[in-house]
Amino acid sequence: MKKLIIMIAFLLCAANSAFAASGTVASAGMDLTQTGLSAYGGAASPATTLIGKTSTGVALGWITSANGYALVTQHKSGSRGFGTSWDSTSIYYLNATAAGVLVLSGAPTASNSSQFASWQSM
Repeated sequence: MKKLIIMIAFLLCAANSAFAASGTVASAGMDLTQTGLSAYGGAASPATTLIGKTSTGVALGWITSANGYALVTQHKSGSRGFGTSWDSTSIYYLNATAAGVLVLSGAPTASNSSQFASWQSM
């Protein structure tokens, strides 16, 4: 439950930045060496308001645009990645070939659920 709340916080962060920057696409690829990171934002003091963080060992890949967002997360010793997007109520998962192997080698390629067409829905 705690991880779901954290994922929702990241989604809200991505959604706010997506609609604030009209026509701009921002993304970050999954990197298993960059885990346990914090996201800061907010209208009054963007550099000091903590809006979410990943647990130690959890990587996050995301993409935002003026049309929406998508994100993928995976634990560095896990063998399953999870993802969601603005236009779907589902959380999707995909099994990796082995533990510690990324299900996604970069950022999601689309800011909608088309990224997850071959993934399983929970």
